[in-house]
Amino acid sequence: MNLSPYLNQLQTKNGKVFDPVRKRWFIIQPEELVRQTLILYLIHEIKCSTSRMSIEKSIRIHDQIKRFDLVYHDNNMQPCLLVECKSPSTPLTDDVLQQAVWYNYQIKAPYLLLSNGVQAQWYQVDPIQKKYHLLDSPPSI
Repeated sequence: MNLSPYLNQLQTKNGKVFDPVRKRWFIIQPEELVRQTLILYLIHEIKCSTSRMSIEKSIRIHDQIKRFDLVYHDNNMQPCLLVECKSPSTPLTDDVLQQAVWYNYQIKAPYLLLSNGVQAQWYQVDPIQKKYHLLDSPPSI
């Protein structure tokens, strides 16, 4: 998954980047740049609709409030993809996967995408066996 072409397509101005989903400008931070390039990748390569994306929403996991990076919903508005973004300097370790798994207990998406803008890992969720299978390519969502 090559995100570099989308980095050049980002709308930036005065140290801010435009989010086409939330229709707002955000301060440029490494993780925000990864999120915004992933949004463009999902729109152009996977053919995801912005109207079915939720960005940085709060969820309750046990007694804690957390915020996911991005959730993509299917035609019935059920979560089908949970995306966890990290800055390019953060490697995609088991800790990153565990964070996404933790969030997914609440979200219940059948697919996960972890990315730091340099690497990307797609997973399929097996809710019965509570396992996450690394995929070789993006799923059809």
